[in-house]
Amino acid sequence: MPVRIDSVLIETTRIDEMMHFYRYGLGLDEPDTLDSDQIGFQIGDVYLGLEHVEEKTEPSRTISLWFKVEDARKVYDSLLTLGATPKDAPAEIDDEIVASVFDPDGNAIGLLSDL
Repeated sequence: MPVRIDSVLIETTRIDEMMHFYRYGLGLDEPDTLDSDQIGFQIGDVYLGLEHVEEKTEPSRTISLWFKVEDARKVYDSLLTLGATPKDAPAEIDDEIVASVFDPDGNAIGLLSDL
């Protein structure tokens, strides 16, 4: 069997705020609620889960989560209005628009869209 990514989990002390950020910032469907401590979204073949923890965990600066979206500039602006911090403003690189932000918990999120 080939290796594939099945799930990505983000730990957070603010699960409702983070659910709102990802759902509305990326235009995702209604989340699946597994239990009171985990909410998630099925994005293609990958499950993006938000897991409630009692103590804040420092975000990794060595890993970023990248999303292919229809309009990286629009999504970038939407994420900023929902509490993201700018990392890299949208720029044209080769045949794509590339941008990145830090989500409200400080995790690096990248955005890609075709020109």
